[in-house]
Amino acid sequence: MVRHTPPNNTGDAARPTGCGRPSRLALAAWGGATLALFLSFVFDQAAYHALLMGKEAVEPWWWYRIVRQIGSLTVWVPVAAVAGAVTPGSWRRRVRAGAAVLAAAALGGLLAEVLKPVIGRDRPLHHDGGSVFRPLDDRLSGGLGFPSSHAGVAFGGAWLLWRMARSRLPERAGFERLARSGWVWVGGLAIVLAIACGISRTLTGAHFLSDVIAGAMLGVLAANGLGWWITPGRARRCPGVWLLRPRRRVGPGPRSDQP
Repeated sequence: MVRHTPPNNTGDAARPTGCGRPSRLALAAWGGATLALFLSFVFDQAAYHALLMGKEAVEPWWWYRIVRQIGSLTVWVPVAAVAGAVTPGSWRRRVRAGAAVLAAAALGGLLAEVLKPVIGRDRPLHHDGGSVFRPLDDRLSGGLGFPSSHAGVAFGGAWLLWRMARSRLPERAGFERLARSGWVWVGGLAIVLAIACGISRTLTGAHFLSDVIAGAMLGVLAANGLGWWITPGRARRCPGVWLLRPRRRVGPGPRSDQP
């Protein structure tokens, strides 16, 4: 007998792979990102002076104003609405998809904002590229640099879009299949814009390179966390929260809320 697997009715940001265990590629990617973060700490001051163009030289450019806004939630509200509108399926699935994109962007920025007073490192432009940590009694006044909340928002939303794009294709889809997918192009463009947003923050001296890398890692962590949490099994435990369509009653007995 062939066992029927019920369809994913939760509108997941991404389908779970394996048994919740990270793949070797994912572990290697996180290891590489951690190494890059460590190296950026070592070479922060050199990278700051190498990338610095100055606020006056960068802020008037149209491309800077565009990519900087990728790190703002005001951009991700309409992006989430569009992502939900073009998601195939019922209105419940579309609402879940749009909400997941916005939630990932918001969570990435929130994690960065929570960590800023914990770390307490000031922005480099205030100290000519020096790594200066504020005293504890001055960390709630705002204006801290590590990690970058713009990068957290940008990568949170962008990585969730990428996960949504990949979830619409087989896990082992070849390059040709990926290249023909409009969803993959949209997800890839979102990641490119997120990278540009992070780089733009270093060009003005608002952030060290390590600030941006840490913010990006938090954004990816937020998107992956939502992708792990929004799964069919968890959704069926709280069908009202996930806007699942209740199964019609078949015969006597209480109606099941499982899809």
